Formats: sequence, C-alpha cells, structure tokens
Amino acid sequence: MLLIALVLGLGGGLFYYSNRAEYLLGQIAAVAMTPLALHGVWRGGFRKAAMILVLLALGAGFGYLRAGANALLGLAGLGDGGLTTPVAAVFALGIWIIAFMTTKSVRASYIERTRFRRGADRLAGLIVGMTEGGLMVLTLCWLATSLEPFGRTLIDSGDTVKGSPRQKAGQSIVRLSQEARIGVLGDLVRKTNPVEKMPALREMIREANRTGELRMDDLDPETLRKLQDVLKNVPGAGGGTDIGTALQARRPGGAPRGQAARDKSRRGR
Repeated sequence: MLLIALVLGLGGGLFYYSNRAEYLLGQIAAVAMTPLALHGVWRGGFRKAAMILVLLALGAGFGYLRAGANALLGLAGLGDGGLTTPVAAVFALGIWIIAFMTTKSVRASYIERTRFRRGADRLAGLIVGMTEGGLMVLTLCWLATSLEPFGRTLIDSGDTVKGSPRQKAGQSIVRLSQEARIGVLGDLVRKTNPVEKMPALREMIREANRTGELRMDDLDPETLRKLQDVLKNVPGAGGGTDIGTALQARRPGGAPRGQAARDKSRRGR
C-alpha cells in the first residue's frame, strides 16, 4: 500500500504542477508513467520483466515461427494457402500463455513466500513500470522534435481552419518539440533519436516537413516494421499501423492533400 500511495502521490503531484506551469510534456509523463508504475507494483518486477523479454523474443523470432508453421502445413498437405501467419500467431500465443502461467506460478511459489522478496519484487515492478512510461515519453519526444516543421506547416497552412483538430495537432507537436529540447532531456532526445539511423524514415519525415503530408506508403516494409516497433507503446498510436492516416494533412471537407494531388495528376494525363 505504501508503494501505491507513493506512486499516486508522485503522479498526481507531477500532473498538478505541470498543469499549473502549462508544461504539456510533464502532464503526458504523469498520465503515461503512473498507470504503468501501478501495474508494475501489482504484477511485480519478475513477471513484468520476464513477459517483456518474452514479447521481445517472440517479435524477433516470429520469422522462425512462420517457417515452422509453413513446414508443418506442408507435412499436413495443406500447402501455404495464407495460413502460415495465422498458425504462427497461434504458436506465439501458446508460448506467451505458457510463459504467463509459468511466471505466475514461480512468483506465487517462491517470491510471495517471504515479505522481503515480495517487497523487493514490487519495488522492482515499480522501477520497470516507470521505465516503460519513460520510454513512451521519450518516443513521443523523438517524434515531436523530428516533426516540428510539419507541425508548423499544419498551423500556418492557408487551408487550416482556426481551432480545427489539424491546427491543434500542429500546436501540440510544436509545443512538445520545444519542451523536449530543453536541458538534459534535450541532450538525451538528440543523442538517442532513432530517426537518423533509419534513412527511409528520415527522408519521409523530411518530405513531411517540407510538404505538410506524412505518407506511410512511401516506406519499405522493413522500415515500416521498425517504425511500428517504435510506436507500438505510444498511447493513441494504433500500434503504429495507422499513424500516417492520423497525421496526414487534409483539406477541410475534402480528400487528403496528397491523394487530391495524385488524382489531379491522373486526370491531366
């Protein structure tokens, strides 16, 4: 109970003072980190860390699961028939369930037996949960700093309606970018931003900053997969699958700007 009260107090205090200071990044950090820290206290550091490792391993090894599923379907005389990925997903789910039940059993039979181990496990869970939340906030900082010119385009574009969701999105991007460039956080964001290590993504963002459009269909599958990995823990990012749709600039009451331009080009041929 002490850890729960500590988390709620720190999270509530961070949100309160960030709100008073109109510090958007602090408000987001409070909302992101508090529930994850509480989940860590409840789940425990052992189970939380173990399941994160299992998910990472499943993501990295999903290709091997697909190969195994394909071989199994071949032996069964079913061929591929589009079943490889669903069967591999069933394998992955089975592994996840086994890991979930195993870690639960180990925690109940060993960690929960003594007060010291139980307390240490909950403290470790708190640390893991806060780390998760911190990584989410850092990811948001990477995106905001990379897309600041794009945000300014959304604000200043002649077809942006004052007070529209598009203008508010642009204002939020610019505000987060400016806050993420301050002090030690700014140094951390600049040194760790993965955008510079992904050439196709870097070029896509540069194009978005120049034109005011963010087009995911220009990315190769490997880069898109990496971007989805970066975005999958960000609240409201849809697992990274529809971020382009969410951010793509639109004309009021019309089609996306990029699509309108392509349609016009086709009619002119």
